[in-house]
Amino acid sequence: MENTITARQSRYIAYLAPSMTIDPKTTIKEASAIISRLLANKKHEEPKPTQKITNLEDIDYKALLTKYHASYKVGTNGNYNDSNGSNARSPLLGDTKAFKKFLTQVMRENFPQVKYSLSVSFRGYPEYNALLTLEAPKSELFRDFAHFIENAEIHEDYIKWDGWFRNIHEMSDAGQKAIFDYGITNMERKSPKYLSKGYKALFGFLSDLLQSFTYNHNDIQTDYFDHGYNFAVQAYATDADPHALAKLEGLYNATTEADFMEALGLTSQLDEATQKALKERSRKNLEELKKWEAINERNNAEAKARQEAEAKAEERLNDNFIATFPDKPETLSGCLFSSWNKPTTLDEAKKFLDEQGLESSKGTFCEIAKIVNITDEEAYKTFCLSLLADHKELLRAKDGNGFIGGCAHIDINTMKELSRDDDEKAGSMSDAEQIARGIGWIRQCVLIRFNGADMFLVDPEGFPYCRYVGFLPKA
Repeated sequence: MENTITARQSRYIAYLAPSMTIDPKTTIKEASAIISRLLANKKHEEPKPTQKITNLEDIDYKALLTKYHASYKVGTNGNYNDSNGSNARSPLLGDTKAFKKFLTQVMRENFPQVKYSLSVSFRGYPEYNALLTLEAPKSELFRDFAHFIENAEIHEDYIKWDGWFRNIHEMSDAGQKAIFDYGITNMERKSPKYLSKGYKALFGFLSDLLQSFTYNHNDIQTDYFDHGYNFAVQAYATDADPHALAKLEGLYNATTEADFMEALGLTSQLDEATQKALKERSRKNLEELKKWEAINERNNAEAKARQEAEAKAEERLNDNFIATFPDKPETLSGCLFSSWNKPTTLDEAKKFLDEQGLESSKGTFCEIAKIVNITDEEAYKTFCLSLLADHKELLRAKDGNGFIGGCAHIDINTMKELSRDDDEKAGSMSDAEQIARGIGWIRQCVLIRFNGADMFLVDPEGFPYCRYVGFLPKA
């Protein structure tokens, strides 16, 4: 049995005769004969007329759709999910190079006067497998301003500009013209509504042609999705001003037509009373801006002075403490830590303890990993008033990497940390149950001293500030 037609032969036949349907059982030899016959017919075709139809309105688009066997049948008898394009099974589909060549041929043979850009890709999941953009100057591409006003619809064209106005027809002529000039004619149009008659007709033909290469078998009621490739046509003016469109995109704060026109620099087109009101408002806004700038400048100066003072205080602290790391860290029991963290001052830490009580009713175990002795009274007082400031040198770990601190549940009989599973279980127990089971709470701490006297405990929990502050057990 001879081999059947190859994919390459199928694509070439589709290129030579798009409307021809090939039986998949056709042999390679038969396919070669078909290609030879098509090439011979093409060679003996009558010479094409040298003069092309330049007016896009005069082209017989129905004949072109017939030529390319382009139609799209919407499902009938309730079968909304049975819509099929006549070319939905074309061998051109899936082949980026062949499909692009086909569309280029369509444009070159029938619309040589039209400028366009074309992107085709069947790889991955692009937004469009084929996107054809018609390009022409605004004067050729669009209908006039009057047609725009007659057909403008807020929901289709202004949904992202809805903050300015509810209905385009409520704006003055100047405002409507500004929307047309700055917005509509500078946008990539995915609808042919405002296009000139010729480009509107071409837009429709190309959309129908591309639609014939797809299908839709989706059924949203059963979450079944099966559809063909995504194709699109759009139009874009070659003399579009992208800066004007970007200016529109930034006008979300414009709540009135006057705001809108002022932002675009078109206040001269407004009536005299509105212009006068806008000037008065601008004067008041300028005054408010100057006041804000003065306040902001004062706040920045105060913040800078505060930062400089904190830096000097930290420098003085760093110059007036001695840090030691015990070879065998001592563990203290019954230390007093509140269940609240991040006190700003030492007095606030004491207040937390009085108001919130202990985090563990039997007190917290503390492993003294570092001892810091502050030798300057002013430095000590400043430190007690700025516990949440960065004290990197004072709280740094022995190896210089990171900072002291950390906490865990322990077995108070062995003083060893619980396993991960037991630690999670202990976290869900009440304080009384933990005590009954011999479970305690331990923190790794820095012992703060002033001129050799023990003062308080800090567990930074690995941070450069005093995250938890506690006190030594009462004698």
